[in-house]
Amino acid sequence: MTKVSVFDPVNANFEAVGYEYRQFMLNIGTLIFMFMILPMLALVSLLLGFKPCGKKSNSWSQSLKEKLFWNAPIRMLTESYSIIAMCALINLMEIGKGNSFRITNTVSSIVAIVLVILLPILVPVFLYKNWENLNDEDFKKKYGALYEELKIEESKWVLLEPVFFFGRRFFLAVVLCLSKEIFIW
Repeated sequence: MTKVSVFDPVNANFEAVGYEYRQFMLNIGTLIFMFMILPMLALVSLLLGFKPCGKKSNSWSQSLKEKLFWNAPIRMLTESYSIIAMCALINLMEIGKGNSFRITNTVSSIVAIVLVILLPILVPVFLYKNWENLNDEDFKKKYGALYEELKIEESKWVLLEPVFFFGRRFFLAVVLCLSKEIFIW
């Protein structure tokens, strides 16, 4: 039995399409910055929700809150959803004990897979709870990337489209990772 390095590709087909390693952080590339920025952005947004003391800090807080839009991270997350799912699943196929790099990769891939699984659930719930605000310009500026292609004037059933959008991509990633030994892939 040969020992496989974590730096080896799963197989030649995965390597050919850019998944050159078995480790999440190496495969994800520059998208790792998104994972670092999202928690910081969420923290800033949470902190801006509290009322600061003083008139000057209140105007600064309101100004920053108006400029803080979620559209860019939302768009990046939706467009890279398949990549994130694939990278996380590749790493989860090789879970094991090891050095701090391997542990960090495993934790990162678990966080990513939780995000990948929760996203199709949270997006429709968020949109349903904010159904009345979907036509509001300020709401569109902040969260419009979540529903820009949806025909929200038709019915609330359209909110299930993100479930199918993300679900198809996740299913594809699962099938590709599970069928890694099939010669057509």
